[in-house]
Amino acid sequence: MRSTLTITFLGTGTSQGIPVLGNDHPVCQSANSKDKRLRVSVLVQWEQYTIVIDCGP
Repeated sequence: MRSTLTITFLGTGTSQGIPVLGNDHPVCQSANSKDKRLRVSVLVQWEQYTIVIDCGP
């Protein structure tokens, strides 16, 4: 019997987050809330186990 491992990226961003202070890139200057990103989060599911890895600041 095989078990399935599922990895889901819940959010992806840069190591510094977005916006980056002092950066003049259009995304970093955007007022749109969809352009604001923090750090990466991952959901790992295997058999009856569920693990969330949150690499927030």
